[in-house]
Amino acid sequence: MAYLSKSNQVMSNKPIKKHKQNKKKKVPTPRPEGEYKCAGCGVEHYLSRHHVFYGRGQRDISSKHGCVEFLCWKCHQSSTGIHGTHSDGKLDKELKRKHQLRLMETMSMDEFIKLFGRSYVGM
Repeated sequence: MAYLSKSNQVMSNKPIKKHKQNKKKKVPTPRPEGEYKCAGCGVEHYLSRHHVFYGRGQRDISSKHGCVEFLCWKCHQSSTGIHGTHSDGKLDKELKRKHQLRLMETMSMDEFIKLFGRSYVGM
């Protein structure tokens, strides 16, 4: 049985097609206005951006409309934070109400519900 070395193999002139993923361009996340403090506890260090309306494709909409807050790790990612398993949800609801009221200065309730799926004012 004869084996061909790489130098003896015939290369095809046909270009190799690469699988192209259709990636959506993300909306750049704006920096929240005002001082850089945690919206939950007021700490000024180790902050991360939190999209107030998140999940189900709403992060880009949040970024577009400026619904972004700074949160420290404890208020954001810990077990008692907004994304934590033992969260009571008070801070999350408070931030959603605050941003809904801000957005409703420039849009109607129906437009807000069309964008984010529901109203958070009557919670």
